[in-house]
Amino acid sequence: MPYVYRNFRSWPRTLRTLIYPARQKNQEWDSPDISNYLAGRRPCRSIHHGPSEKTAVIPGLEAVAKDHYIAQTYLKHFGDSAAGGMLHAHRKADGSNFDCWPKDVCHEWDGDLNSVIADRPELLGDYRKIFEKQWNPSITNILAGQISANDKFVVAAYMANMMVCTPAWRRVAESTMAQHALGTLSFADEMKKKHGVKDEMLAEGLAMIERGAMSLEVDPDHVKALLTRQLLTHACITYNLDWWVVENETDQPFLTSDNPVAMLYSGRPADPVTRILPITPRLCLSVTYDPITATRFSLKDVPRVLKSPPAGRITRAKARPVSVRTANRLVAQCAENLVFSSRPEDEGAADLVKKYGRYRLEAEYVEFPAKDPPGARIQGTIVSVREKAH
Repeated sequence: MPYVYRNFRSWPRTLRTLIYPARQKNQEWDSPDISNYLAGRRPCRSIHHGPSEKTAVIPGLEAVAKDHYIAQTYLKHFGDSAAGGMLHAHRKADGSNFDCWPKDVCHEWDGDLNSVIADRPELLGDYRKIFEKQWNPSITNILAGQISANDKFVVAAYMANMMVCTPAWRRVAESTMAQHALGTLSFADEMKKKHGVKDEMLAEGLAMIERGAMSLEVDPDHVKALLTRQLLTHACITYNLDWWVVENETDQPFLTSDNPVAMLYSGRPADPVTRILPITPRLCLSVTYDPITATRFSLKDVPRVLKSPPAGRITRAKARPVSVRTANRLVAQCAENLVFSSRPEDEGAADLVKKYGRYRLEAEYVEFPAKDPPGARIQGTIVSVREKAH
């Protein structure tokens, strides 16, 4: 079996450039590796997205009305063939349902652009386009039971985008960063008081936050930039884990959502997390991430990983009705606002949205005492699915 980059010529030029950026005229490179690309040390090329009525958020780049954070190529697999490929959507906010085309949902203004990555503002968009183009051929191979290393990496790479760069997961990341910042400030205030150092401004600021007169806000574009630079490391982790490819022959099809990668987690630190990605109404992927045993990768590891066979095994299984119900429940709970079904008047989907309409992913800040030095603490976050407070 050829591994992902055993034959570079079989891959799009943009993806080869992602790993080994080509030297451009009048430009010098530090070194030809992915870390330079993701660190922004790549000359920004001019791009044109077409006219838009919205003002561009980045000078010199046209605004884009509909940058899809969930690709149409993914959503089209959940279209109702009897309705010309339309999706049957259920809204969590009010329980309403409506029909829509994949092009009309899961998009945001200038979502592929980010001014924080000054020299490479279109980096996220380029990443998405690379793997969106490869999605359908890889899904065809998976359906046929012929999964190559290329197919596994394509799915892992685009799954990474849906694991960290959807609005739901960016919201969780923003909350996490704000909570950690507040925890750091609270610890600093505690240490200053312990050592007799007065900082009235810090104390007053924390008091205002506690009574709701002030809040900490994190720059969403900064968070998005950090997540974008983590995409390939997430992809490499998933690429090397064991996969369960679950076929659904029951009466109930798999659902998907505007946050397709659902999560099953006990909430206990160090417990494994299982991520579930519906691929079609009849196919689902399940991957378990164990924080203790999972191999961690850095950007410098990416070329080596892509020249090696994936470490994990792929196991195919048939879904039982209870398994489909569990997967759909998790999809509905983890959805940010929209749940999609491939069939009209789906009472099962409507019931799930009604029951779990107030559920969503939330970040909970925790602190652990450190062994050394005395008095030190370790910050942490537990992400779980919880019902929103009224």
